[in-house]
Parts: sequence; C-alpha cells; structure tokens
Amino acid sequence: MSKWYIDKIKAAAPELFDGNTADIMDWIDNAFAMYAEDEDTAAKMDDAIREQEEYYGVEIDYMSRNQLLTVAAKLIDVTDT
Repeated sequence: MSKWYIDKIKAAAPELFDGNTADIMDWIDNAFAMYAEDEDTAAKMDDAIREQEEYYGVEIDYMSRNQLLTVAAKLIDVTDT
C-alpha cells in the first residue's frame, strides 16, 4: 500500500489500522449506508470497489486486510469532496 493511501486513512479513519478484516468490512458497509441517498457518490463508491476487485482478481468478501485497507482508502478519496 502506498504512502498516499496510508495518509488518506490516517486522516479520515485511523481506527482502521487497528481493525481486522471484519472491522474494515463494517466500516465499508457503514460508508455505503452514509452515502446511500447520494446516487452519484454511491455510484463512484461502487466503481471504486469494482476497480479494486478487478485489480486484485478477487471479490471484496474474500480480500485480505491490506487489500480492504486499499479499498477503504479509495472510498475515502471518492467521498472526500
């Protein structure tokens, strides 16, 4: 994971570094719930996850902790407007 992603997580959700995969998945689910009514942002979030699934070659439910941290950083970037 690049420093850019680490900095994004440290600024917006530093607790993710102490979490396990379930904690990170809960955070991702909560992010989607928070932006559910904003169709544009929700679509960007879906695209970010799909992009990461294609990059890693695995569905989000089967990603490692570090892969999920990358997904979280991408979601932070998409929602940080």
